[in-house]
Amino acid sequence: PHMWLSVPNVKAYIRTIVDTLCRISPSDQEYFRANEREYLARLDRLDEYVTEKVSEVPKENRNLVTTHDGYAYLAKRYGL
Repeated sequence: PHMWLSVPNVKAYIRTIVDTLCRISPSDQEYFRANEREYLARLDRLDEYVTEKVSEVPKENRNLVTTHDGYAYLAKRYGL
């Protein structure tokens, strides 16, 4: 349930959802695919932004303190 804390995982969700929507409603496929492309591009920009911001923190200071295991996806993706 917490895989959304990693942009590549979210992109996989989006592709699966859009593929399913296209099977359910083929007449709307163009609409779904256009939105998919836009959203995936936005996610790429978000991932680049977070990667850039995290890289500004020295590696020895990239500590994540949390009480929930779900943040392991975030930590792994951004080297926390």
